[in-house]
Amino acid sequence: MKLKRIIVAPILVGALLTGCGRSSKDSQSEPKSSFLIQAKDKGASLVLSNNSDFKQSSRRLAVDNIPEFTGAFTYPWFFNSTKDYTFDKVHNEKTDYNVGYSSTYEGLLLLKHTFFVKNTGESNLAFNMDIELLNQNSNLLEYLRLAVFEDTMGPVVYARRSKARYDASNEVYKEYICGPEGTVYYFGEAELFETDNLLTMINANLNPNESKKYTLAFWLEGEDNECKDIPDNASLNVAVSIE
Repeated sequence: MKLKRIIVAPILVGALLTGCGRSSKDSQSEPKSSFLIQAKDKGASLVLSNNSDFKQSSRRLAVDNIPEFTGAFTYPWFFNSTKDYTFDKVHNEKTDYNVGYSSTYEGLLLLKHTFFVKNTGESNLAFNMDIELLNQNSNLLEYLRLAVFEDTMGPVVYARRSKARYDASNEVYKEYICGPEGTVYYFGEAELFETDNLLTMINANLNPNESKKYTLAFWLEGEDNECKDIPDNASLNVAVSIE
């Protein structure tokens, strides 16, 4: 699957969400969210790092005990320059998942992780990156969004196939990135999750000593009609396999 650039225009932001409700949670509640990123089956030439200088590299990156989601986010908030979760701050190695933490709701509105993939070998290297969910919550999947940033491209937004929109052949349409056409929340349609477990597959190539920067950002889209209330223990366990 080749990444495609989505061109969006800034709009007025800061309005209250019309969909998902928010709730205050106990910060000690379980389970927690997590990221696991692993490089497989490419010998020692494919390495990972949380930093572009690769002073510390590995074939496995893990972040555990990330707070759960306690509130909804919405795509236009990426354009609010007064906030910590603009595109340039999210797609940034200097920020971690806390960029989407809300002290008011004692949990996450946005979960993100930035990492780098490098070919340290002497030959060109092609790889596939699978982004999977290890836990499933059907309620969350209805309004879950994934944005994938690659280098200077992006974001490409993914979502589950819509249950509410049908074409003339009764085929299900793609889900909106945010809100429906004719509203200020319309930013086009999202690419589809492959399955409920396998969200997407990304193919890329690296020349010798070349690296790529990726950011994965997850949120619960508050302008999705399926988003009513954030359930208790709204966590994501994300596994990224690169091979």
